[in-house]
Amino acid sequence: MANETFFEDKVKQGLTKLNENPQYAALFDLIMPFDFQDAEAVSQLQGKIRMKELVELLKRVINAVSENNALVLVFHETHWVDTLSWEFIVDIINGCPKTMVCIFSRSERYYESEDTRNIFIKTKRMSRCQAFSIEGMSLEETKQLIISTWQSSSMRGVSPQLAENIYKRTSGNPLFIRSLVVALKESGQWRISDSGELQTGDFDFDQVVLGSDLQSIIVAQFDRLDRNFQLFLKVASVLGQRFLLDDVLFFLVDMTGFSEKFDRRNVAQITRHIDMVDKYGYLQRVEGDQDGLFFQFKSAVVRKGIYNMMVMSQRQQLHLNVALYYEKVLNESNKHRLLIPLYEHYIETDENQNRKKIKYLERVAHFYYEKQSVAEAIKHYSLLLETVEVLYNKGVILFERFKVAVWHREIGESYFSRMDYAKAETHLLESIKLVDHPFPEGKFKLDWEIRKQRSHRVRFSVGGTGDSFKNLRGDDAGSSLLFSPPLLQGVAISAIQAPSVNYLNPGNANPSVTGGMELDLLRSWTTGKSSSAINGGPNQSHSQSPGALNQYPRVVSQTITPAGETRDNRAQSIAQAPGTLGHQHQGAAGQIQSGGEDERQDLEACLQDKAMAVLHHVRLTLLILSQLYLILENPKRHKYAVITGLNISERFPKGSLYAKYLALAGSAFWLMDRRKGASMRYLEAADRYDRRIDLTATSSIILCQSQTLFLLGAWEAAFSRYELLSQLSSVTGEFSVREEALRMKALIIFQKGTRSLSLSVSRHLYTLASQEDHWLGKFWGSFFVICNLLGSSNSVGELQDMTKTIKSLWAHEHGEQHVESPALITAYQSILSESEFRLGLGLNLNKLLQELESAASRLNPHHWIAIFPLIQLANTLFAANDTGSLANPTQRQLVVRFCLVLERSLKRMDVLCANQLVRYMFKGFRLVCAGTTAQGALSSRAKQKAVRQWEKALAVPIANELSYIKALLNFRIGRYSERGSSEASERLSEAQKEFRKLGAFYELERASAML
Repeated sequence: MANETFFEDKVKQGLTKLNENPQYAALFDLIMPFDFQDAEAVSQLQGKIRMKELVELLKRVINAVSENNALVLVFHETHWVDTLSWEFIVDIINGCPKTMVCIFSRSERYYESEDTRNIFIKTKRMSRCQAFSIEGMSLEETKQLIISTWQSSSMRGVSPQLAENIYKRTSGNPLFIRSLVVALKESGQWRISDSGELQTGDFDFDQVVLGSDLQSIIVAQFDRLDRNFQLFLKVASVLGQRFLLDDVLFFLVDMTGFSEKFDRRNVAQITRHIDMVDKYGYLQRVEGDQDGLFFQFKSAVVRKGIYNMMVMSQRQQLHLNVALYYEKVLNESNKHRLLIPLYEHYIETDENQNRKKIKYLERVAHFYYEKQSVAEAIKHYSLLLETVEVLYNKGVILFERFKVAVWHREIGESYFSRMDYAKAETHLLESIKLVDHPFPEGKFKLDWEIRKQRSHRVRFSVGGTGDSFKNLRGDDAGSSLLFSPPLLQGVAISAIQAPSVNYLNPGNANPSVTGGMELDLLRSWTTGKSSSAINGGPNQSHSQSPGALNQYPRVVSQTITPAGETRDNRAQSIAQAPGTLGHQHQGAAGQIQSGGEDERQDLEACLQDKAMAVLHHVRLTLLILSQLYLILENPKRHKYAVITGLNISERFPKGSLYAKYLALAGSAFWLMDRRKGASMRYLEAADRYDRRIDLTATSSIILCQSQTLFLLGAWEAAFSRYELLSQLSSVTGEFSVREEALRMKALIIFQKGTRSLSLSVSRHLYTLASQEDHWLGKFWGSFFVICNLLGSSNSVGELQDMTKTIKSLWAHEHGEQHVESPALITAYQSILSESEFRLGLGLNLNKLLQELESAASRLNPHHWIAIFPLIQLANTLFAANDTGSLANPTQRQLVVRFCLVLERSLKRMDVLCANQLVRYMFKGFRLVCAGTTAQGALSSRAKQKAVRQWEKALAVPIANELSYIKALLNFRIGRYSERGSSEASERLSEAQKEFRKLGAFYELERASAML
């Protein structure tokens, strides 16, 4: 066996040369068959986060090597690789622009997994990729291969008859050609003419080379091999396409006659002997294996041919022997390498091993679940549940209900990760039903259970909240959640002409993502220790105080940089200041952090009690259900899941899971009950109880905080959290969370910042979503790109392209969970109408208002995101009215009716502080339409009423923060005020000033023209 420490040392040396933290070598245990020593820098990383960090590390290594070298990566026979490997290949294609990637694969029909097949198809369609179909060799190429395979100096050509015969038989398959030539040479029924031409003479070629396919030739060749080597190959074919030499020898070393030729202790001797007896070249050394430990069959066809030579009972016995051997040596350190092969070998045994098959099927399913390999987890859990159900129907009960419930929860969570919400809900509900905690069904029962759970809600203390909630009673200076982070203090987003953090290059429309450093930074505050790799090397020191690393980082500078930028010139910082939540609770945070291990031990002690273990399972399931019902816009079921899960969590140690429930409850208190004080108390408590151990939990908590702060109008604080959230989610791999963070950043900047910056963020969102094939991200990315292009007077070409893109997305790619959403329907119709009207494509008002009225009538507080696209719709309707497109009285009546429906819906959507602004905007426009006579004249009284509504909108406190809406309202007031009056001039001047600051040049030109 090779020296594993030697291999690990080599990896560490390589990482050090590339200015990477050598402790990251421990991440390679995910893909290498060696037991790496876990290091402090990565010890707390588990599952998907660990794999994500390894992928980012490998990308950085590849980019570093390709910076000054021509690098080509070749992936062979990718139709056999798993989903995670394919995702890694795609990551390299997207993240390593200077590296050439060659992928050799069979066609789609050879892919056994639907997931890998889909990735393969999408990869071929990527803009960076070019696909070639390789056919068989030509007749001339076949002749050249025959000559090179024959290896005789006297042979200089091949007779046309022989070459054509071989070509027709093989269809130009190189492996088949070589096998036929070797078989012909061994038969001796050939001759070389005086001119050096290979011929078969009077011999019948069909008699010389028996069999019409490659399989037959392999069988014939196999019979001519050394008997001991035949046995070696048979055992190897059972082990797999690639195998460890020592594993084969383990089963053969005690056999008579074998030990004389194969000395297990002398690896060099064995490899030389294999080279000598393998006259047909069935085996190959694995590249990079200097010690001769690994071999592989040169082709899957060869392995399959040898494997099928054995009778069923012989194969089953060999599989059983291998399974028993693996079972004996299996432990935690080699589980990642042996568990799956162990299960696969048991699968091939006879029915006497059925219980072992089920036992290891369960372990493999859970292994894939832990590794976040969603497709494989679903596949194996589905098979497990199906098998157990069949046995149960036969009266055989192998597992208790609680264990089966855990399986349902884990497969339900896997379906949830794939956004297959119907199947996720089915399994999750079955999971808690099996442990006698069924989810209440029916409206009356659900209302009753919610009321009962609320009455049982244990009163808890968040500590010292008396003065921190003055803002909830009118004083905004009190709550630590509503602080203005140091990076943004004194600088309104509207005044930012360049990115507020170093995550975008203003001159680059499509910034690249340079990963890896985010986790260095985040780890420094989850572990309380600085990472030596943060600024590029192990010898670099950091000037942060010890206490600061235990604090909650309110703003972390992004590491999205232009392509080609080096690690050394990328700055990172944690912005902390007195008054922030991290500073305010520094002592408590330190105590909680140091108590993380105690919390885990306390939880493990609790779970020794079976009743507590069941309750823990229930709260884990309810947590997923709460998130699912939030997505499915089912507020009552969401509320029940949150309150019940929170009540259960009171009985457990207060850790990350408890903090997630507090955050969800805080969000629900505002979103559903409009209880601002309770909402903020729960969110602050969630922040304190978060141990910073589980980054996914931290991400969930920040998401709830960000959403609630945004809805309450604290946009500066929400913006800082969305920045951190986009960075955290890039580490955890939660793209749906990252999509929301980028979407909200684009929205906030669009309303308060420059169009150039908003356009950059929007393009970045669209680019990332396209790489991830995430429909919602592509939709919102294209939506905001169009919004920003509409503010430019010279972007017609790109506007046309993006309009086609969003129409294509809506028509061909939307999923069932999106097509019925009234918020998305509103957004799509609003932006499409404005874009097409601007492009001169006309406006089908009847169809537009019909679809929008149906969607508007279904809007509820959960659809608050639709409020902002309605501003684009208002722009369209105002422009249509100004150009005379609403001259028809019937059309104006349709507009009036639609506005009435919309106003009622907006009144219900008081969850968002900006709802009144948009409501008054449409109310004013309704009065304009209603006050216009049949001849098209607008009465002065109607003008005054409309202007009063828009003035009411400007009086809403949040209006001063939203520069774009404020500018539009001032423009409307100036437009409909008495022409030439000082009021009109002042309003238009104010609008002009705001539009110029925003970079909204199209609106600026209109305002300037009216002046």
